[in-house]
Amino acid sequence: MFEQGKVSEANSQYELFLSDCKDLRDSDSVAQAQASLATLALEQRRFAEGITLASQAADKYKDDQSADLEASTYALQSRLLLGQGRAREAHSASSRSAALAGTTGSRSPKYEATLATSYVEVRTGRATDAAQHLKAMIRLAHQQGYKGFEYEARLAFGEIELKSSASAFGRKQLNALVQEGAKTGLIRIAEHARNLAEPR
Repeated sequence: MFEQGKVSEANSQYELFLSDCKDLRDSDSVAQAQASLATLALEQRRFAEGITLASQAADKYKDDQSADLEASTYALQSRLLLGQGRAREAHSASSRSAALAGTTGSRSPKYEATLATSYVEVRTGRATDAAQHLKAMIRLAHQQGYKGFEYEARLAFGEIELKSSASAFGRKQLNALVQEGAKTGLIRIAEHARNLAEPR
């Protein structure tokens, strides 16, 4: 539902899920719901609320020694902090995410850490470094069949190119992502690409 662009509907479902899990005192599911709601908060630019939810989930995953889930949550927290302009704290969270992701065999946390790190790099004047990291991620995610992460990295890379001297190339990349995202059902990413690609 989230990737299909139905963010409000997904938010309502997860709020209900969180309430039910709290009633049942199911702490594992509470953390899952909090992380999901934090992701939706990022999408809706409700950064303060998202930071609180992500922090609560991260604390639970730390207690459980679930490095992969903790890494993913710190990556999310980094992007939420960046949304508030808190670049130093966002850098700390992305570094924490990358360190934790490196201790797991899971691929998803590594991709999430790379995305978070790249967004911090862009914000702190290191767009060239971010572009290199994103290009490597695009290649690897494509090879490994992680379509969602491939498209997320292409979206971030396209945005970098759009703001550079290669803006025409960036717009071309984003327009291609609009078409491919729509075809594969990743409507949320396609909509973001369309909004970025539209001439200002």
